[in-house]
Amino acid sequence: MKILHDRGTKTVVLTSSELGDNKTLIALGSSVNGTNRCIRMEIPKVDATFTGTGDLFASVLLVWLYRHPDDLALACEATVSTVQAVLGRTLVHAQGLAGEGNKPTAGQIELRLVQSLDDIRNPKITFKAQVVSN
Repeated sequence: MKILHDRGTKTVVLTSSELGDNKTLIALGSSVNGTNRCIRMEIPKVDATFTGTGDLFASVLLVWLYRHPDDLALACEATVSTVQAVLGRTLVHAQGLAGEGNKPTAGQIELRLVQSLDDIRNPKITFKAQVVSN
């Protein structure tokens, strides 16, 4: 993150890193926009393969950083909470299509974006960022 900051990038967020245990992903963020701040978030792994989660994360993060340019923690909390809500809804739907005991196919596990509009517009913050340095 420091290398990217040194090259002029004001905000860096690393997602889905496997720095946690087998059941947890770690997200790290750093901002030198206004106040210097680094955050860390633990995110439970979801036992499924999704397509488009990186695009969803990036687009939602962009909106929240635009709305709260000086609050990286809030932007990441809203983003992670949104993505997790979409993934949860998607997985429940896909498992219903696949049938009990069957693993959903790629076609059955399309992100339920339209059905998740309320979560995208107004996420319930269920994941909190831990500030690791200022």
